[in-house]
Amino acid sequence: MRNHILSSALVLGISMLPPLGGTPQQGSIDAVVAAPASHTVILENDRVRVLQVTIPPGVTEPVHTHEWPSVMQIEAPQPLTYITYTQQDGKWIEAKRFDVPMGKPTKAQWMRPEGPHAVQNRGTSDYRALRIELKPGSPNSDR
Repeated sequence: MRNHILSSALVLGISMLPPLGGTPQQGSIDAVVAAPASHTVILENDRVRVLQVTIPPGVTEPVHTHEWPSVMQIEAPQPLTYITYTQQDGKWIEAKRFDVPMGKPTKAQWMRPEGPHAVQNRGTSDYRALRIELKPGSPNSDR
């Protein structure tokens, strides 16, 4: 039970961030545009975007956002550091960071949109997750 609670800590922390809205545009900090090395689109249509998220050990992703609510399943957990950012004078400034211990792979969990953030993999193997983002107008995309 304790491992499940710890593995859910990152998801719960993320879900408390303020919601975003809108459509990603070139030059934005949408995950696929700003952090393409860790976010691979494996399916996209007018209703959903499915991302394979992979962060190698020791790597910190670039600052990025997730504009839409999503369902996320952590396939290969690792100990992580979650970093949030604010913008000041046109530059991204670190606002807060917290360490998340490694848990077990999770069942699918609901995620709210995420503001500017980055994730650092402090583990010894790849962190992997599947993220299914619900685009505006999708059934249940606002819940």
